[in-house]
Formats: sequence, C-alpha cells, structure tokens
Amino acid sequence: MRRIARGGLRAALAAGGLLLAAVPVAAQLTSASVSSLGLAGNDTAIVRGFGAIGVNPAGLAMPGSEFSLALLPVRAAAAIGPVTAGDVKPFEGKLVPERTKESWLERVLEADGQRGSVAIDVTGIALTFWNVGLQLSTLVAGDVRLPPSVVEAVLFGNAGRTGEPADVSLADVWVEGYAATTAGLSLALPIPVFEEWVDQIAAGVTVKYTQGHAVAVGRSVGSLSAQTLSADLDSFLIHTRVTDDLEIADYVNGGSGIGLDLGLMLSLDRLFVGVAVHNLFNTFAWDESLLTYRHVTATFEDGSFDFDHGTQAYAEAPAEARELIAELTFKPALRLGVGYLLVDALTISGDVHYRFGDGIALDPQFHLGLGMEYRPIDFLHLRGGLAVVTGGIRFGGGLSLILGPVNLSAAVAGQPGGLLGQIGLSFGNPLPQPANAGGQTQ
Repeated sequence: MRRIARGGLRAALAAGGLLLAAVPVAAQLTSASVSSLGLAGNDTAIVRGFGAIGVNPAGLAMPGSEFSLALLPVRAAAAIGPVTAGDVKPFEGKLVPERTKESWLERVLEADGQRGSVAIDVTGIALTFWNVGLQLSTLVAGDVRLPPSVVEAVLFGNAGRTGEPADVSLADVWVEGYAATTAGLSLALPIPVFEEWVDQIAAGVTVKYTQGHAVAVGRSVGSLSAQTLSADLDSFLIHTRVTDDLEIADYVNGGSGIGLDLGLMLSLDRLFVGVAVHNLFNTFAWDESLLTYRHVTATFEDGSFDFDHGTQAYAEAPAEARELIAELTFKPALRLGVGYLLVDALTISGDVHYRFGDGIALDPQFHLGLGMEYRPIDFLHLRGGLAVVTGGIRFGGGLSLILGPVNLSAAVAGQPGGLLGQIGLSFGNPLPQPANAGGQTQ
C-alpha cells in the first residue's frame, strides 16, 4: 500500500503540477504586446514593434516599428464553464435551490460537459531593432473536463435529478497539461516593387524553436452504480517521467521542434491590410523516451475494494493513448485583418482567425471581431475589442501610459468561461505620426 501511495503521489504530481503550477494566449509564440489583448486580438493588420513577432512579422517593416523592448510581460488566463465561478459564488455556505441546479445542469448538457483551464505565458524578452525581432516565451497550461453525468452526481447526489438512483458514467473524464518554451527570430522587409500602387508593403517571417518541458494526458472510463453501490474505474495517465524520490528526471528537454510563421502587410492612405499564417510547418513532437504510461483500475462491490496500478514503458500504451500525445502539438492557423485610420486619433481594426485542428492552443478555433484604439492625448491610449469566437463572445479593453520612451500598459479580456489579464513595461517604439499611423503602441 505504501508503494501504491507513492506511485499515486508521483502520478498526481506529474499531472497536477502542470494543471496547477502557475497560471491565452494562443498558438506557439504568443504576442508579448499588451495592446493585442486590449484589442481582443484584432490587430493582424496594425500590429507593430515586438507585438508583431507573434502576430504578423511583416509589421516589423512597416512605419511605426523601430526599436522596442519588453521585459517579462506576463499574460495569465483562467476559465471554467459553462457553470462559472461567478455562478457559484453567491451560494457560498448556502444550499443551492433546485431550480438553480437544474439550470446549471442544462447548460452543462448543452456544452457536453464542464471544463476548467488555467494558463500562464511569460515572455522573458521581446526585442526589435531595424526590421529584426527576437522573443523568448514560456507557456504553462492545464485543462480538466467532466462529463454531464459526473456534474449531475455532484449537484444532485446518487439519486440524480429525478430522485431515482442512477448510474454515473465516468467516460470522458480527462486532464491535459503541458509546459514549453519557444524562441522566435523574425525578419521583415519592404517590397518596393509594389509601391507604385500602395504606400507601403512588407513581408515577414518568424522562425521558431520550441523546447518542451513536461506533458501529462489522462483519460478515464467506467461507472458508479447507485443500485448496487459498486464502482468500476479504468483510467490511464501518460506523463513526463518522475523518479522514485519525487525529483523531476528531465523537465527541461521533453521534446523539441522548429516552426515557421509568414506574414504580409500593406498600407494605402489610411487603410491597412494584413495576413499571417502561423505554423505553416512545425516539427515539434514530445520525446517518447521520457514518457511513462500508467494504467489504473479500481473496483468496489459488496464491501470489498480492489485497486491496481502499474507503471509501464510508453511503448506499452495502447494506440489510442499514444495518439493523444501525438496530437498535442502545434497546428496551422490563418489570420486575416484590416485596419483604418478613421481620424488621426482613432484607429479601427477587424480580424478573422481560424486554426486547422486542436493541438496546443488555448484560444478559440474561430475568431471574428473588431477592435479600436483611441488616442485622446499623446500620453494616454485607450483600447477595446469584441469578437465572436468558438463557444461564445470575447471582449477586451486596456490602456497605455506613454511616458517618453517608456510605455506602461495593462489589459483584460473575457471569453467563454473565464478571464485573461496582462501587464507590461516596454521601451521605445515611438508613436507613429498620423500620415503613417495605424499601428498601435505596445
């Protein structure tokens, strides 16, 4: 039993450490710009400075992109839904009315489960000079999902919503977590051959190298019987190997790969157009030699309890389990954007995003939205944005204080089930003049 306890603790640390360790960041190399979050991600055509590295590298060669530097901007996200923390908070220490529980369960049934996620993205440095950009970012994220049957048991007990004892299915209970660091190097160049028709046009590329640190994927099947008071649990967990003394064996080199982003941007008078392809190709894969497969079974019936768990080589995992790790990589994504300098102090922008697959990404798969940056005075810039995304609505807002060469920025955004926040201190990237404006400050 002591060995079982130690083994269970190691498994919990491997998965739980990822799910609860620091707290979207989307895609592989996220935008270090607080402005991007304040605009709710609607900046593909107007992004400038170090923000362009992770959004549209062509922005590095557009007017308004000069020297810029950000140190340790942090973006954090937490989400739970469709029943949110705001729904539960009014009932702390109180009984939840039956009508309220019914309403919550209906929402869970419509969403096919209850989900919670947490993530943190820390950019060690984001730097641009001339038309070159460099960024180093670390992402830690985790996700948990419960099926409707489990949520019903939590809300109504083993009698269920009808008052009659009902079995509880444990199928589709799952957890995922990962941590990775990405370094990106960007280069953008103007394309003078087309400048007879447009004021400015530029193309950019970002080459990325990702080093995976740790990963955990778990799934469960089985059921709890209310009629016979019996339980049948069958689950597995694949995670980065952990030593017997609970020290991480190799949390730095958990996998690696190279990716490529491409971008194009042009301006015509007060109109701006941008397109970017993220992960046109990406070779990232987790190192299978550092993974462990853990199969757990448990039964309870007639007062007897049987628990079995064993650690095996990753190669011994069933094919469907190994496919989950193989899919936890970076998928291609397309971004299209337009911007317009409505007046000298007001820029509006619109974006459409689509990601081709799930993989490692916390932002919604689809995005259609509008953003606005208003500069009422030289040292104060206000932003807001709204988007229709997969699963609901995303909105954002933020501001920057421009104190000479120093920018102090903050932003917050809401999306289905949760909130994102970011703060940043940056330097350089002077405000463009109205004749070539359109790019937001950082």
